[in-house]
Amino acid sequence: MASDTASTIPPTRPGPRDPSDPAAAVTPRGEEARIEAEAAASGAPDRDKPVEHTGSLGRRMMLIAAGWITILLLVGGLALDRTITNLLERNLDERLNYILTSMVGSAEIDAEGDVWFNRVLGDQRFLEPNSGLYWQIDGTDKEPWPSRSLWDQTLQLRRSDRTDVLNYDSAQFDGSPLRIAQRDATLPGSDTLWTFAVAQSRDEIDEQIDRAAIVGDGEG
Repeated sequence: MASDTASTIPPTRPGPRDPSDPAAAVTPRGEEARIEAEAAASGAPDRDKPVEHTGSLGRRMMLIAAGWITILLLVGGLALDRTITNLLERNLDERLNYILTSMVGSAEIDAEGDVWFNRVLGDQRFLEPNSGLYWQIDGTDKEPWPSRSLWDQTLQLRRSDRTDVLNYDSAQFDGSPLRIAQRDATLPGSDTLWTFAVAQSRDEIDEQIDRAAIVGDGEG
């Protein structure tokens, strides 16, 4: 009889929760707040908080860029200095080679087997002592024949045994470095191998190189 009575009682629907009930406070929003509180207490990072950058990467990139700029400036300065030096030396060598060709073209052998010029070399500095421009002719078993500009000195020439022009620097005169062009040649009527040489002081082009280097440093 009791079982029949229980089955005929309609089920009771749950009513609204009491706000004072602790279980009622566990809403989805409350659950999120609880999770955030637990995360803060445990020291876990907040995913919504923006990451602060220290700027160390930017500083490293600036240092690397500055280093490369410094290296490029140094390399560029050295390359510019080398280019200017080569250009000035090449121009000087061309002038000396021209004079050297004129010397060989105007040289002849006299009756005694010595060299003489059938025309005067045009530059007046060859007649002025210590002018910075000199010529000299050497021959096997012959005394050197220097220009008047050498005065009481002679050029110490290299033994090259070559018919093409040899250009080189020499420090044989104290305080006045020289640029020398020389070549060997045989002349009609003589079996002697003659060495023709013309030399000029490097002081002028060295000053130009120094001025160019100062200008380059100022621009850098």
